[in-house]
Amino acid sequence: MALILNPWPFDHRMLGSWIGGVKQIIAGDVVLGGAGAADVWSGGGIVDWTPSGVVTLESTSGNDLPAGTGIGSVLLTGSDAGSGQVAVVVYPLNGTTPVITTEQFKGPLLELSGVTAGSGGDEYATSLAAGDITAKIGGVVAGAIRQGENAATFAALRSPFMPGGGIATSVLLDLVVSVAPATAGKGLVKVQLYSKSGSAPPLPVGPTLAFETESASSAAVSLPTTLASEGILFARAVTTKAVQVFVSISAVAYGPLTP
Repeated sequence: MALILNPWPFDHRMLGSWIGGVKQIIAGDVVLGGAGAADVWSGGGIVDWTPSGVVTLESTSGNDLPAGTGIGSVLLTGSDAGSGQVAVVVYPLNGTTPVITTEQFKGPLLELSGVTAGSGGDEYATSLAAGDITAKIGGVVAGAIRQGENAATFAALRSPFMPGGGIATSVLLDLVVSVAPATAGKGLVKVQLYSKSGSAPPLPVGPTLAFETESASSAAVSLPTTLASEGILFARAVTTKAVQVFVSISAVAYGPLTP
């Protein structure tokens, strides 16, 4: 497969970035089966930022392959384990048989999405996963496409890179959170933004949003903040009951610019 190295991040379904000060929006969701914590992404659980190596792609359905009725091939975008630059590759799936990339990535994938539909579909096929598709590095989930969907989701944003090589770390964030309880009765969900830079542990950013989950609810907040350059901003949810959490993050980079 061709490997594309690009030092400039760009928009992804999973992990967005700011370009030229234009407002960017990224969204993700997570399903929590009970009390606990999870980052807001389709991989489930807390993201592990440490794995490095080749990626193993596999579906729970034998129809996710070029001759099947699901997704025929996927696009992977992530941090190249050697250079740290953004790497983009496309690989065909082989159903329940693992496919292993030759390229090595580090940490969670920035994007995992279906780019071709299986040939067994009709002319209106839109490359939806026939099963649950996972991408793993060293056995650790780095991205996941759920059955019936086309792409993995991750409520996360890179720190803003601007044209000409400048970096803007001051941003205005608009955060929208919606929660949908899976069971009756009261519960509590808290959603917190975190900033991750380099090997340092994630640091909380801004206020914690809290919800009682007896019924579906949502809230929005605007948050001026400063991010570390080359950092990642992401959302994490903590709940006392089974719930689905949706988070949308939009942002405008407004300076200052540094070379």
